Amino acid sequence: MHYLRSLDPALGGVVAHVSDLAKLMTDAGQDVTVITPNPEPRPSTLQGEGAPKIVGVERPKLRNALFTRRQLDHVMSLTDGADIIHLHGAWIPANIQIAARARRAKRRYIISPHGMLDDWCMSYHAARKHVFLSLAGRTFFERAVAIFFCTGASSNRPPTTSTTPPAASSPPRWTSPPSPISPAPPRPATRSPAPPATARSSSSSAASTTRRASRSSSTP
Repeated sequence: MHYLRSLDPALGGVVAHVSDLAKLMTDAGQDVTVITPNPEPRPSTLQGEGAPKIVGVERPKLRNALFTRRQLDHVMSLTDGADIIHLHGAWIPANIQIAARARRAKRRYIISPHGMLDDWCMSYHAARKHVFLSLAGRTFFERAVAIFFCTGASSNRPPTTSTTPPAASSPPRWTSPPSPISPAPPRPATRSPAPPATARSSSSSAASTTRRASRSSSTP
């Protein structure tokens, strides 16, 4: 079962990826369902006979981002019998809700960030994203069965006027969830402690003794 905010092809790569993946899985004999609040328009790969099952649900009503309890109950009811829930995107509030319900019901879920954890994406509105990760995102990622990275860093750089083609994307790979927040930097090195007072006193005493001995030897 896939959950995606919209199937509108105008949104670009994520929609194309999900639609192609769902169609390939269906062609391989898997029972695939795509749940979305915006089922139309949709890519041609999700239309016609033999296409994956598309289920439209109500759009999130809370700030146009979060499901109400009733809406979330309905979405989770559609996942009954699913082997796994595949959530797409790193910063989608509804994904956090679905994942939390899945954990409570002991259902497995995986995440495809679609490049949203790359360096440039993390640097854009960095403070907001680190707050998001601190409040809910860390658990969201760490409790996933797996995270599926399917894009290279170059595909998420800001648009430029360069005509140089981007580097090839890295191949898809499964990996265990990383820690989204970097550890705190090491503390700066502290100054060496001053020598003990007794050591300084001993040095001063020895110097004084040497000076007295020198004066005595020079007296006729």
